Amino acid sequence: MLTSLIYLLLALVVVAVVAVAIDKRNFIFGSLLIFSLLLTVMALYLKLAGYVLDKQIPVMNILVILLPIAVIAFAIFWLARNTNIISHKEGKSFTAKLALFLAVTMGIDFYLLFLIGEVHGRLLFFCYTLGLLVYNTFFLLFL
Repeated sequence: MLTSLIYLLLALVVVAVVAVAIDKRNFIFGSLLIFSLLLTVMALYLKLAGYVLDKQIPVMNILVILLPIAVIAFAIFWLARNTNIISHKEGKSFTAKLALFLAVTMGIDFYLLFLIGEVHGRLLFFCYTLGLLVYNTFFLLFL
């Protein structure tokens, strides 16, 4: 099932690359390319993780599980550093702080996903959904 999804996503990447090559300034084509690349990388990671976890190699299992956590932590650090650099060059405007807002929402999402785990109750579910919506909104705006 995952292999056919990877082929479908790779076809979508090819279509998006052709569309971006035709019209480089189109926001929809650029978004399609970015999201198709992200989904393809995630599907390839899941395929790799399934293969590694089936082999039962303890060191590789730990590395495969820690990889997404390390990538998210590095992205949060890089975005916070990027905000500092942009703030010095552009001043203290709202647009200079977009990377910081993205880092904060990624941190909230990271906390909600990995530390809280299952969400119980309507209020916590609402907060979790709101955090994901804010994260995805700033993620789209930043890209």
